Amino acid sequence: MSLIEDKCWAAFEKGDHKEAVHLLPLVKKPNKIRRENRWGNVTLLNFSSMNGWLDVTKDLITKYHFDPHKRDGLGCTCLHWAADSNQVDVLRYLIDECHCNPKVPGEYGDTVLHSVAANAGSLDFMKYLISHHQCDPMATTNWGMTVLHRAAEHIDIVKYLINECHCDPKATTKDGMTVLHCAAGHIDSEVIQVTEKFNTTLAAVKLHLDITYLVTIIEELTILNQMDCTKWFQFGLHLGLYDPRLKAIETDYRGKTVECFCEFSSYVVIGIDLV
Repeated sequence: MSLIEDKCWAAFEKGDHKEAVHLLPLVKKPNKIRRENRWGNVTLLNFSSMNGWLDVTKDLITKYHFDPHKRDGLGCTCLHWAADSNQVDVLRYLIDECHCNPKVPGEYGDTVLHSVAANAGSLDFMKYLISHHQCDPMATTNWGMTVLHRAAEHIDIVKYLINECHCDPKATTKDGMTVLHCAAGHIDSEVIQVTEKFNTTLAAVKLHLDITYLVTIIEELTILNQMDCTKWFQFGLHLGLYDPRLKAIETDYRGKTVECFCEFSSYVVIGIDLV
C-alpha cells in the first residue's frame, strides 16, 4: 500500500475519526484496501462499523462502494463487528437500510445475537432482532454455545432470554459448559441466583484443563475480535486459576491467540508458577 493508504488504515484501526475523515478522500480506491491479520481479510468498513462511525460507514457504502455483506477471514460481516462493540446505530443502518442479514452466522456459528449478548449489548436491540427479524435466541455456535451462555455476564439479558424466550438455562456446550459456568466465570451473583432456580447447582462449576478443550477455547477467545487482559482474567476464572499475573503472558503474545493459549496452558499443565 502507498503511504497515504497506510496512514488511512492506521487511522481506522486506531479509531481516530478526525484523521480517518481527513485521509479517506485522499485515497484513490479505498474499497481495495484490505489486510490479512488475525481476523483474516479485513477492510476499512469492518473498522468503521466496530468504531461506531455511522457517517463514515454510510460514505464507505454509498460513495466508495464497499460491500456491507462481505465477510472477513472468520466469516463475519460488518454486522458482527458493530455488534461486538455494541454500536446500535450502525447495526440499525446496516440492517434497515443495507438489508444485511443478522441471522447469518460466522465461520464458528456465532450470530449477531451472540455478539450482542456477549458484549454488554442493548436489551432493547436484542428484543428488536428477535421480534422484527426473527433472529433465533436458541441458536448455537459450532461448539454448542448458546446466546444465553454468551449473555451470562448481563443479568437483564439473562432474565429476558429465560423468562420470555424460554431459553434453557441448563443447556450445555459440547464440552459440558453450562450457563452457570459462564456466570461463575464473571462472578455474577445475580445470574447465578437466576440459573440456580432451574436446578443447575454450583457443584457443577468446576472446570478442569483438558487438551480436548483447546479448539473451543481458542474459538471463544478469537470470536470476540479482541485479546485484552480482561478476556484472560475471565479465562483464568473459568479454569479456577485466576491470577492477575496472567497479564504478562498477554503482553508478550499480544494478539496472537494460539501462541498465547499454548504459553498459558504449558505453565498450567506442568505446574509452573506464573510469576
